[in-house]
Amino acid sequence: MQVALKRFIDDIAIETIEAKLMTPLGDVFSPVAVSDMAADLVTSIAGESEENRALREQLSKQLDVLMKGSETCKRFIGARLFGKTGTRRVLIFIAAYELDRYN
Repeated sequence: MQVALKRFIDDIAIETIEAKLMTPLGDVFSPVAVSDMAADLVTSIAGESEENRALREQLSKQLDVLMKGSETCKRFIGARLFGKTGTRRVLIFIAAYELDRYN
């Protein structure tokens, strides 16, 4: 019974929010209304901050470095040029080199 009551209360709250708050947003943010807005207003509403953009670019570069390092590590693991201990040292060296090279 408690679960059903909680579910009912949640459903009423969701329905109220959708009916009273969300439905009018369709008129405010319709494609026509947005296309009539000034570019700087659209950017301020939906745009990405410069700080977030810079952070995203930095993280993308770091991901690229890590992916390239991973590819290099996979090649060396596959080659098995050295014993296990030697391979680990080489892989650590290569990963450090890749990170330094791109940062």
